[in-house]
Amino acid sequence: MADQPKKPRRERRLLVRYPVKASTTLVRESDMMRIGMDAVLKDVSIAGIGIVVREPLEVGEMVKIELVNQIQRLEKETRGIVRHVTPRDDGTYHVGVELLLRLTPLEVSLLRMGLQREEEPEGPRWI
Repeated sequence: MADQPKKPRRERRLLVRYPVKASTTLVRESDMMRIGMDAVLKDVSIAGIGIVVREPLEVGEMVKIELVNQIQRLEKETRGIVRHVTPRDDGTYHVGVELLLRLTPLEVSLLRMGLQREEEPEGPRWI
């Protein structure tokens, strides 16, 4: 029985995540000083976001995240619960956050628009 290959892990997400790359600020609810930490927004969906941070967070921890797209004039502060923390090879942590209040489809679109995605080369963009 130990020689049987593992079955591939089934994707549990019901909502599509869209890749983005944007700087953001995250504040831990447990931080009495409310000092924000820098984070990079990696993906977004209606119900959650994926971010990369330098310090590990605890699963179940409450966080506040500032989502901004200056080009589209979107500024939204939202709260969420850390659902997973995965160490990365470069010493940072990939963190999945379930949002307490869902984003609207328009907000998801605005976050995606005008932001540099990882697979796109840097340089001038025609908007």
